[in-house]
Amino acid sequence: MKRSAFIRVPALHLFLGLLLAGCNLASMRNDFDKEEGKEVLAKAKFDRVLIDSTGELQVYASMSRSEELKNESAILRFADPYKELYLLVFKDDVTDFKQLVSENDSLYKYYEQDTSSLLSIYSNLTTGNTLTKLSSGRDSLFSSRKLHGMDYRGYAITGSYKNISLFYLKGIYKSSHSFYQVVVWTLGSRRNLYEGVMKKMIESLQEETNPL
Repeated sequence: MKRSAFIRVPALHLFLGLLLAGCNLASMRNDFDKEEGKEVLAKAKFDRVLIDSTGELQVYASMSRSEELKNESAILRFADPYKELYLLVFKDDVTDFKQLVSENDSLYKYYEQDTSSLLSIYSNLTTGNTLTKLSSGRDSLFSSRKLHGMDYRGYAITGSYKNISLFYLKGIYKSSHSFYQVVVWTLGSRRNLYEGVMKKMIESLQEETNPL
């Protein structure tokens, strides 16, 4: 089969968009410091939330399931509009993604050279797509390791949309069967306040030992 020149993004839930639907972008305090963030994390409570039949993660207790977040590709959607804190979880099939890679010449060559690079390819595609939607978007890989028995990569993403500063944390996991993305974001002015809570959420995902 001839490999296509372009990735057929609609084949998977890779197109994250701006993840802004439902945000309450009102004027608010913008001078939080890191000590306040440490206090928020120390007092934070989290709820255990199931991910269909495959696993679970911890969600900040003030956040509720939200239909206002219009990304229907997400398997979980949570929000606290008052805190300006939002979360989406995506899940993709590893076999389907391998097929997508095999149909793209440049990605397939990269994969042939290093078959362990599948998570890196997936992460670069999804994170790069988010960056294209932001002005002055930048990403930083802050963690690459085994986490809860899965390969894991953690990213911080900054940028703006219509002059609104945004801050994202993204945790990307690869198990034997699935890719997971846990994406949490807030206003850039609230990074110091919620970064610890956000990191707690993106690094909490655990998969069942024998997922269906």
